[in-house]
Amino acid sequence: MMYQFQTLGYRWLPDYIQDIHPHLEYCIQAWSPHLVKDTDVIENVQKAATSLVPKLRKYSYPVRLEKLGITTLNDRRERGDMIEVYKLLTGREQIDCKQFFKPAQNHYG
Repeated sequence: MMYQFQTLGYRWLPDYIQDIHPHLEYCIQAWSPHLVKDTDVIENVQKAATSLVPKLRKYSYPVRLEKLGITTLNDRRERGDMIEVYKLLTGREQIDCKQFFKPAQNHYG
């Protein structure tokens, strides 16, 4: 698979998204690593995968992500968390949101 990434240039992105990304994001909201070292290990996998594109090796990691149109795993994790909070607050989950949130008692909102 690594040889494919190196020879395909930008065409490897669908393979990466299909084969590698799901493993990095599997149940990420459930086990969400809290230690920086754990998130760095996961992010380094994506960093290594993006550096396999020969045309992008000279760029920094954030620039490679921008050119490929993907985000950091931390950003995707935060987005997933926000989606879950929205679903809880709007009643789209079969869970009472009062288990997780206490409404504010002010009159300024």
